[in-house]
Amino acid sequence: MEMLPVFSTPVWQGDYLNFQQDRTKFLNAVQEYRDENPDGQTTHNIGGYESPGQLHQKADLNDLLTYICETAAKACIDMDLIRSKIYISSTWVDYLGVNNYVEPHSSHDVFTGIVFLQVPDDSGRFCFMNATPSNCWDGRKLLGMKSEYTADVLKLEPTEGQIFLWPSYVPTHIEPGTNKEDLIAISFTIHLEPNPE
Repeated sequence: MEMLPVFSTPVWQGDYLNFQQDRTKFLNAVQEYRDENPDGQTTHNIGGYESPGQLHQKADLNDLLTYICETAAKACIDMDLIRSKIYISSTWVDYLGVNNYVEPHSSHDVFTGIVFLQVPDDSGRFCFMNATPSNCWDGRKLLGMKSEYTADVLKLEPTEGQIFLWPSYVPTHIEPGTNKEDLIAISFTIHLEPNPE
């Protein structure tokens, strides 16, 4: 018999092509937004700074946001979703210093994503959590080497300019880092509005 993988989790990853050219502009835009909203909000960011979710109103981020929407359009085709209008419903920036982290969470809407603007050495890893194997499954205690089917988490070391997009039901988090310089990342959610027939 052959194994038939029944379900899989799509994740799109890539690099923003003009990142080195636009990096300073993006960092200035998020810092300006932070200065305008010094209290921020605390949703999932523990110990660091998390901005309100209207960062997409900053005009200096328009090129990046356009690229994000183009990536979401490709994801819709890959997943065979019905033709829809694509909206960025929320966008926020996280600053994570020493021992700051983003706790495990999933989001509403259709897609969630993240863009890494500044990633110092020894930053926390970005993690996708595997919600498929249930803790009630007796086979968990028999596992030797974890595989793509049985691992609890996939831990990635992000790079500057790297973008990830995934279905919003997938839980993610960012581990604590040890560098005194902040990791800075923009997160976003994507809403789809079906086109009228």
